[in-house]
Amino acid sequence: MCSQSSSPNEFKSILAPLLQDFLDGKLACGYRYTAERSHLHNLDRFLLEKGLQQRALPKALACEWLQRSEELCVIAQQRRAGLLRQFAEFISWRGCEAFVPNLRLYARQPHSFAPYIFTQEQIRRLLAAADNLPRAHISPLRPVIMPEIFRLLYGCGLRVNEALRLRVKDANLREGVLTVLDTKFRKDRLVPTAPELTERLTLLQKKLGRRKGEAPFFPVRTNCFYDKRAIYDTFRRLLWESGIPHHGRGKGPRVHDLRHTFAVHRMMIWYREGVDLNAKLPILAAYMGHRNIVSTQKYLHLTLEFFADVASNLNGKFGMLIPEEADS
Repeated sequence: MCSQSSSPNEFKSILAPLLQDFLDGKLACGYRYTAERSHLHNLDRFLLEKGLQQRALPKALACEWLQRSEELCVIAQQRRAGLLRQFAEFISWRGCEAFVPNLRLYARQPHSFAPYIFTQEQIRRLLAAADNLPRAHISPLRPVIMPEIFRLLYGCGLRVNEALRLRVKDANLREGVLTVLDTKFRKDRLVPTAPELTERLTLLQKKLGRRKGEAPFFPVRTNCFYDKRAIYDTFRRLLWESGIPHHGRGKGPRVHDLRHTFAVHRMMIWYREGVDLNAKLPILAAYMGHRNIVSTQKYLHLTLEFFADVASNLNGKFGMLIPEEADS
């Protein structure tokens, strides 16, 4: 895994020490700051280009840099504006004169994307297609490994990166528990697996033979981790072979929708078992590695949307918990 530590000379402009202190502080607090680091470098190069000579952030330069982000998507524009505001406040606190942008000018626009929730039959077809993937010269282990990766994405609701970064020592197959490390919000968590999935993962490891604990749980050829691109390409192929239409880039279905489907299907199982969904939300939030329960509440809304037969019952019991719009 690549280190997030930063070089002492990472930035070059007059504000380099302040940019470095700002970045180091964020990393020390546990933020990944991958995209934000790129934006900070962009700002640093811009300030160099403009020949800034004083330890300050003038309004004219700040606004010009933000205007350059208009070619980016809305989310990226908002991220840059928010980042600049935080940095401006930071250097103001350090005694520098800085223009602090008004984030209302970059208010987030409504997100219209709706997750694609697969039916049980579609999941069955998708996994059957994965079981029949042909052997590839560049990836001879694909027919053995890909079926289990997609079963893990759907069966445990893992994020793609979480599944691909698993190591042999992270899987306690005797107990049926995976240790997922350094997740999206820098949280480690334990993820129990269903007995059938545990059996399949155990069989996979027997096929792959004895390996060191640091080795990838899902190796591509020798000792390398799978790249996300391989998963996305295989997913598109599985959709086609399963007769599930793909509506184009950004419209889905996406690989990440297997995670959403896991959550909605799990809530439906609980509902049919007569379980108190209100009590189960914190459990689902912890299992999926959500930062807070608000991110999990959207699945009540999705369950209501995709299973109309229980809508009135869910509304009656949990109406106050169901958000008006599903989060992205």
